[in-house]
Amino acid sequence: AAGSKEQAVIVHIGDSHVQPGAITAPLRNFLQEEYGNAGRGHFFPYRVAKSNGPDGYSSFSGSSWTVTRIALKKRTVPAGLSGFTLSSDQPEAEFSITFNDPDMFGSGTNLLTLFHNKEDSSAPFTVYTLPDSVFLKVNDSLTSQTSVYTMAEPPLQIRVAAAPGDTGTTATLFGMTLQIEEHTSELQSRQSI
Repeated sequence: AAGSKEQAVIVHIGDSHVQPGAITAPLRNFLQEEYGNAGRGHFFPYRVAKSNGPDGYSSFSGSSWTVTRIALKKRTVPAGLSGFTLSSDQPEAEFSITFNDPDMFGSGTNLLTLFHNKEDSSAPFTVYTLPDSVFLKVNDSLTSQTSVYTMAEPPLQIRVAAAPGDTGTTATLFGMTLQIEEHTSELQSRQSI
């Protein structure tokens, strides 16, 4: 109900007809107008993976990324929830995401969660808001497969960079989510019970 702090998560599983958001975006917009906006939910830098993506954001990279798609018979790494995975062993491989839809963010403090590989050879990611290059700190993660970043103000653009070091050499990204903090905190406390 409107005004409730309960969160409903809707997953629409599909293929290339769902990926660009032609069917899902109007439904998401209607539900967010009716019940409130807790953030975009799951998204992926599809254009970096050389695929079509939904409206609301665009992605770009000058780095070399290896793309895994669920549709490929031979995959070097598992495909993430979006059906894609980006990986790179380039030092400091990066991509940027430009947000051109204010509804990508919920009203309140937003949490950006990156889903990544947990192997010992995995490099962590760093996230910066652009154009001012403000470094976002990592919050506690639920598992070693996620990194959660707090954003007090919705940025116009972010830069996600692999941070190779002693812990790993390959950066692997399965997907990302945007949610407002109060809903995510409630979800985390429910999962830990």
